[in-house]
Amino acid sequence: MKSFYSSLILLLFSFFVQAQNYDRFSTGFSETISSKILGEDREILIHIPNSNGGSKIKDRGRYPVIYLLDGNDNFNSVVSITEHMEETSLAPPMIVVGIVHSNRMSELTTNSDEEFKGFVGKGENFMSFVEKELIPYIDSTYPTTSYKTFIGHSVGGLTVINTLLHKPNLFNSYASLDGALWWNKAKVVEDAKSILANQNYEGKTLYIAMANRLEKGVDTVSVMKDTSGSTDLIRGKLKVYRGT
Repeated sequence: MKSFYSSLILLLFSFFVQAQNYDRFSTGFSETISSKILGEDREILIHIPNSNGGSKIKDRGRYPVIYLLDGNDNFNSVVSITEHMEETSLAPPMIVVGIVHSNRMSELTTNSDEEFKGFVGKGENFMSFVEKELIPYIDSTYPTTSYKTFIGHSVGGLTVINTLLHKPNLFNSYASLDGALWWNKAKVVEDAKSILANQNYEGKTLYIAMANRLEKGVDTVSVMKDTSGSTDLIRGKLKVYRGT
């Protein structure tokens, strides 16, 4: 399972950095659920494994679930990868749930950042919706197992790390792809210093990816010694990766 998720995330990252707006999905369907927490109806994109007939039938098997942020952009890519890996016996079949955001910056950040004057993220409220409404709905409606993966890119990757730190039992595996850990003066990196050393993460998996951040001739050792703004993005990720 561990080797599978490493392969999966590597493939995902190659797709995410080239994400484009094609038709919303080539397989799967959309649903609208009513959220009392958010005070609005929310659209989600759902893929049931082709081996299950793409249906809700539960007596054919139960499947781990990928919860995907920025589902509007990345749903097709993730579904294609998971289906290909199942067909080639590299992975078990999986359900993919793509979350469509009404305001991604508001939903995928918390507090504020000096670059966004007057803006305050509402990420806690959004994750409350995911935890208390979305996941229970998916589990009660579709043939799921208890194993859940959380994937996000950029500010979505920031949300993934924040969730790992503050809600570590919500998911089994976490994938932060080029996470915007600089947000709010890299508060998530500071939080990690105190939380990672004292929290029990047995059985949890975190994958951190970053691309095209190192200048030619620069390695991670020299980056960690640097204090300039040009390397703060990668320093934050390395600190979390190393447990700060």
